[in-house]
Amino acid sequence: MLHGYLIWSGDILFYYGLAALLFLFPFRNVRVKRLLWVAGILLLVNSALSMGHDYGRAYSLRAAAAKANAKLAQHRQLTEDEADDLKAWSDIQEEWRMSPAKRDKDIAAKQKGYWKAQTHEAKDVLMGELKGSYFAFGDWVGAMLLGMALYKNGFLTGRLTTKTYAWIALIGLAVAWSVSGIGAWQSWRGHFDMFQTTLWTGVPYDLQRIAGALGMAALLLLLLKARKLTWLMQRVASVGQMALSNYLLTSITMKLVYVWGPWHWYGYVEYYKIYYAVGLMWLFNMTFSSIWLRYFEFGPMEWVWRSLTYWKRQPMRIRLTSPASMVADAAA
Repeated sequence: MLHGYLIWSGDILFYYGLAALLFLFPFRNVRVKRLLWVAGILLLVNSALSMGHDYGRAYSLRAAAAKANAKLAQHRQLTEDEADDLKAWSDIQEEWRMSPAKRDKDIAAKQKGYWKAQTHEAKDVLMGELKGSYFAFGDWVGAMLLGMALYKNGFLTGRLTTKTYAWIALIGLAVAWSVSGIGAWQSWRGHFDMFQTTLWTGVPYDLQRIAGALGMAALLLLLLKARKLTWLMQRVASVGQMALSNYLLTSITMKLVYVWGPWHWYGYVEYYKIYYAVGLMWLFNMTFSSIWLRYFEFGPMEWVWRSLTYWKRQPMRIRLTSPASMVADAAA
C-alpha cells in the first residue's frame, strides 16, 4: 500500500500480499494436478467474467445512448435514467480515448511537485486495490497457483528434459506472438475501435500472456541448461536475487524522470522512446545488482525484509572465509 500511494499507482505488491495471505499458504500442500486445474479454472472464469462484463456493459450502454440521442433528435425530453445512460456512455468513451482537455489536465497535475502528483493518483490506487481485490482476484491468484504447480513439477527448477523445454518454448511463443500479432493488426485496422479492440485483444488476453510466459520461461531455462550467454544470465539472476530492491528502485527512478524531477517527461514522450528508458533501466539494474552482490548477502530491501521477518538484524556483508576454514569445510 505504501508503494502504491507514495511511489507508483501501478503497484502489484498489494495483490501479491493478499494472494499469499489468503490463498498461497493454504494451497501449499496441494498436488500439482489439482493446482493446475484450479489455476486454469480461475483464469478462465476471471477472463470470461471481466471481458464479458466490460464488453456487455459497453454494448448495452451504447444501445441505450443511441435511443436517448434519437429521442433528443426528436426534441423530446429525456428521463433521468436516459440522461444517466448518456453520461455513462460518455464516461466509457472518455476512459477509452481520453479527450485532449482531460489529457492536458492529467499532465498538468503531474507537474506540480511530489505531493500534488501523488494526491492526483491516490483515488486510482484506492479504487484499484478495492475493485482489483474483489473483482480480479482470479487474475493474480490463478497465475500464482500456476507458478506453484510449475515449481512443484520441476519446470521452474530446470528438472525437465531439454526436448520438453524446447517444445514448450516453440509452442508457447508461437501461440503468444501469433495471437497478439493478429489482435494488434485487427485493432489497428479498426482504428482502435473500443469493441473491435476488446474482441481481438481483450478476449484472448489470458491465452496469449500465459502462453508467452511459459514460452519465455522455457527459453530462458533452455539457455541455462545449455550454459549459453552465461555472462548475461548471471546478471539477470542478480536482478532476480534483488527483486524487491530493483522493483522499488525502478519505480522511484522512473517517477523521478517522468513526474517528480525537473524533466517532466510524462505525457511528452513518444511511445517508442519508452523502450529507451526500459533498456537503460535494465542495464542499470543488472550492473548495480551484480556489483552489490559481490559485497553483500542480500539486496538492501531484501535485508530489511529479512530482518523484519525474523525480528532480528541479519548479517549483511559477505563473510570472507579463511583458507584454513575452507580446508576444514572440504574435509568435513
